[in-house]
Amino acid sequence: MNKPVSFWIEEERFDGIKNCLTVILRTKGCYWNKCLMCGYSKDADRKVGIDNLKNQIEYVLRKCEKKEFEILKIFTSGSFFDDREVPSSFREYIYTTVRDLGLKKLIVESRPEFITDSRMKEIPVDFKTEVGIGLETANDFIRENCINKGFTFEDFVRASNVLRKHGVRVKVYLLLKPPFLSENEAIKDVISSAKAV
Repeated sequence: MNKPVSFWIEEERFDGIKNCLTVILRTKGCYWNKCLMCGYSKDADRKVGIDNLKNQIEYVLRKCEKKEFEILKIFTSGSFFDDREVPSSFREYIYTTVRDLGLKKLIVESRPEFITDSRMKEIPVDFKTEVGIGLETANDFIRENCINKGFTFEDFVRASNVLRKHGVRVKVYLLLKPPFLSENEAIKDVISSAKAV
């Protein structure tokens, strides 16, 4: 529980190409945990607490202390802004760590229901922040019946507006072939989804 699922350094686009430390934290897992094609729950552990989360970050930083990176990307099994999975005190610890390391950007992911004004106000303004949302498709019928995401396109739009209002960049994940769609249907869906977002 004191080591992350995985971590690595990769290139990320931000004012050119920058090195990014990517960390997949072992957390309590996604509360929703019903998306048909998701296997992230395999890496979750309900006993993970805030000390374990901090230990995971400290472990990675020790292993990467001689590496140069300007961006920190944190993936969880669910949502960075879900207090059950990532307590607010740990988010504050991450914000402080990003600031103390002099990093330029933080990238996280969240479901729309956890993207609120109050949580966005927690984020300091001395570095850029980007939040990825797994919309998968702009089609509510496909998202609910083929993927079982548990939120609507309207929920995504609301969350995106909250993020933009607070100067946070929105990253959208679209699924090229949701389960149960033919290749032709999937191509048409992803094109129309890209146009919608």
